[in-house]
Amino acid sequence: MSASRKFFGPSGGLAIVIGLATGCTPPDESEPDFASTDASARGAEVHGDDDLMCEEPKESDEVPREVLLRPPAPPAPVAPGAWTRGGQLHFDVPVSREIVTVYEHLIDPDDEATREVTHDVGGHKLTVLASGQSQPSPLPGQTIVVVPGRDLRDFRLALDLSVLADQDEIWFEDIRVEDIEGRAVGHADQTNFAAEPLTCGEQALVRFGEIPAGMPSFTWPINKNCLDAKCLQVRTAYVEAVHATWRMTQMLDPLADFPSYSRSWAWDQPAATADAMPAGSRTSLRYYFGSYRDDRYGTIRELYRDHLNVLRSGRMDGIDLRLKCPTETSHPGNACITGSSWAHHSVKGWINICPRLWSRLDTFYPTDEESWLSWFNHTVAHEFFHHHWVQINGVGWRMLQDVVAHRHGNACTNISTETMISQPGADPYDAAPRHLGGWVNSQSEGCGHRRVALRTLDNYNTAARVIGEKIRRSEIVSWPYVEPTPQPPQCVGGEGCRCDEVDPTYDVPDGDAGPDSFCIDNGNDLQCMERAFGAGNPVGICTDCDQVRGPGCECRDGHTPCDVGSCFGDDTRGQDMSWGRCYIEPPDYACLVDCEELLGSGATCLWNHPGEARCVPSGVGLPEATNCWDDGGHFDGEADCVSHPECGVDAPDAPDGTEDPTCQDLGYPPYFMCDDSFRCVRDL
Repeated sequence: MSASRKFFGPSGGLAIVIGLATGCTPPDESEPDFASTDASARGAEVHGDDDLMCEEPKESDEVPREVLLRPPAPPAPVAPGAWTRGGQLHFDVPVSREIVTVYEHLIDPDDEATREVTHDVGGHKLTVLASGQSQPSPLPGQTIVVVPGRDLRDFRLALDLSVLADQDEIWFEDIRVEDIEGRAVGHADQTNFAAEPLTCGEQALVRFGEIPAGMPSFTWPINKNCLDAKCLQVRTAYVEAVHATWRMTQMLDPLADFPSYSRSWAWDQPAATADAMPAGSRTSLRYYFGSYRDDRYGTIRELYRDHLNVLRSGRMDGIDLRLKCPTETSHPGNACITGSSWAHHSVKGWINICPRLWSRLDTFYPTDEESWLSWFNHTVAHEFFHHHWVQINGVGWRMLQDVVAHRHGNACTNISTETMISQPGADPYDAAPRHLGGWVNSQSEGCGHRRVALRTLDNYNTAARVIGEKIRRSEIVSWPYVEPTPQPPQCVGGEGCRCDEVDPTYDVPDGDAGPDSFCIDNGNDLQCMERAFGAGNPVGICTDCDQVRGPGCECRDGHTPCDVGSCFGDDTRGQDMSWGRCYIEPPDYACLVDCEELLGSGATCLWNHPGEARCVPSGVGLPEATNCWDDGGHFDGEADCVSHPECGVDAPDAPDGTEDPTCQDLGYPPYFMCDDSFRCVRDL
């Protein structure tokens, strides 16, 4: 185990870069024929009895190069003043009209070079000419823009739009052409006007409704055979996916500036309704991803940031996104036609919406219009999450999947390969994500379900869809829910109560609330853990490790991992077979070493040792340890105070015969070093 995986800063210092799986790049306007690919590479997912939701690419053992080289996603816009001083996010939309910038290609980049194209925006004709073309006189209602290039595939159309509340109109603030660097090279002369929405993109924005404050710009995917009502529906699904993903980044990004205990508290909280009531567990992050851990937070945050970057740019690793609606006439060999899928995405960047998805005849589908539209949009949003990779602490890089083997049973030996996707026509709607986020066996062991949740696609999609839709409908207006007058408990000493005060003669501090606090176990492993109550200062609360394996609780990575913080000390002697304790920021009164593994049976942690806690052999107390340390010595495993160096040059050979031993040669974990006095001290 490396020392680097122990440290997670308040901004999620875990190095995570989310990428997309390699795939075939369409050489022209035709998508590579999925139906002709090897069946073993398709990994079809079973949904319901005979339904196939989508064809899933086989996960490779090799992480694509794009994943390792992709730069971090830029921060998503957050509405000004969205976070109050108390750390609460407000979703209300101001009265003033908000603008969103929407981009689309002037022409399909896979088409042949075109030097003239006309777009109809709000009934206004915008004709774009490549330089060198003869420029005709504009007709009434037409603007001609000449761009400084000979190939229009290098330019895109940018629209600054607003949606008027309670009106079926769209407001055009600006219409312009931008080059590949995002520089405006020409503007339409008619702007700042309201018009009836004519294109399917304009109609989709009007169907979506008012633009929320701070909503980011985005690029429409290229339309492939999604005509008329189908174009409207898939573009509505896309703008809702952008909004839902942005809302998740809006929740997660500002938490990076808060201490870990505040993030942990917010993680468990639901959102709040307009009347300041909790909006239910389905609006909490814990519901979908399980208990809080710093590394989980970092993984989830970066996934949503990267996914928003994909939706905003309309590109996956340099491949333009395409939404395709194949039919038996237009694409007779497509897997949508030859198979029974609702959608498929085997080629990166191409999302195929199958004819079966448009049908409402199957008894599984919701019967009312609103439910069907919501379910359709959920399915389309689901497809865009495929080909993402995440880096999971202790596991490594994994592609997001719908079928991830996970374990059940008291011994965690029963293997399940069930498809873990939400079922909008079923009750409960989100049973699969909820299962991975919360399941435990009779021994309160999760059998790795929370790690599986991090790599299961619909946990991310369902969380975003549920929370995003509730915000749009004003069913929730702020997050996290804060009790009107949050107060810590008044009781002292028992589970859920304030911690006891340490008597230095008899007691040992535990947890992370401070050297003056501890908990009497009373038959349980209780640790004094810092807990935030609303916006107030944290208070030490006696917490059962069987309920939350947090600061002070025993741990061992891969066997009994921490729910909160990281495990320190289980790598004593470098074997990951020792027992450590969980901490977010280890206190000075914690040894961070398995003392018996280091010094032998009976060794203990002397919490009030000078400077910081230190392991001492059996029978050694504070006076002897203080005198020995002040004289420049240390205790060996035989309970003798010795004056020779413990480590480095002139130190006795390590037990395995290593000369000039380092602290690691002597069995200390990687985060200990040999100091100027040639004694091993922790280096954090």
